[in-house]
Amino acid sequence: MRHAWATAVVLGSIGLVLAAAPAPAQTKQAPLMANVPVSAAKVAIDYGPQPSDPQLQPVYAAVRQQNVLEKLQRFLAPLRLARQLTVHMAQCGNNVVYRPYQPGGDVTICYEFIKQVADLAPAEGSQGIIGVALVPREATIVGPVVEEVLHDVALAVFDNLQIPVWGRPEDAADNVAAFIMLQFGTDVAQTTIMGTAYFLWWAGKNAQYTEGSVADIRPPVRQRYYNILCIAYGADPVKFSVVQAFNRNQLDTDLPNDRATGCQKRYAGSHAGQYEGDYEKLAAAFKTLILDPYVDPELLKEVLATNPLK
Repeated sequence: MRHAWATAVVLGSIGLVLAAAPAPAQTKQAPLMANVPVSAAKVAIDYGPQPSDPQLQPVYAAVRQQNVLEKLQRFLAPLRLARQLTVHMAQCGNNVVYRPYQPGGDVTICYEFIKQVADLAPAEGSQGIIGVALVPREATIVGPVVEEVLHDVALAVFDNLQIPVWGRPEDAADNVAAFIMLQFGTDVAQTTIMGTAYFLWWAGKNAQYTEGSVADIRPPVRQRYYNILCIAYGADPVKFSVVQAFNRNQLDTDLPNDRATGCQKRYAGSHAGQYEGDYEKLAAAFKTLILDPYVDPELLKEVLATNPLK
């Protein structure tokens, strides 16, 4: 499953562009992977007009200069969608950072969300910390932006392909986003997962858990934080051992030991062949519901042959 859905690899470039892109005049035009047909993806893209807010204009310029949505469009080509999907980026206005997906509608990524991510990131030249792990500033920007795009596209895919979801679609979209980030390879997986965790921790630090927020379509931010740590720890308890307290006092930012027990894979013993761990169940569901029935294997090979980050 390391390269289970290569369409997701390009999403890492969105965060990388926003975190470390040079000034527009110095940016080289990225290759558009013309060998992968745009028409196959059934995905339309729209950057929207330049934001009127001066603080959002550099973000708009960076994503346009790097052809971010064009890359996304081509890397969604292996996915057999039932109908056209449009992915917008937009100034959402009125302090809105997230525009909920509406059934049958389009995906919209708010430029305000990216500003929120940057505002919560550590200062230039410094690092964040989650538990005992240092999280570079670049990761705290890359991770949450990648997660947000994956999350919103996942919601649209559930609707477009009528994929059954038990529980809240927002929870399922978070699970899919975390799972796909873990397929990038060790370095990118740790960057995106730990960067997302940093953002969710600090976004939830001062959250007021009113009746309205608990009843919202998205789970409380702090719950999303522990959920993504559980999936990462379940995927690789060694590489993500830093999120659990071993031979030290447990911190608030650690994945609690009781929760961690249910996150791990369990293949051996009397339960061989059964899906018990959170990550194991998620991997099986992704393969059964998305990868096998809806990903074109030939187009997937073409996508795998490209490098979206160069």
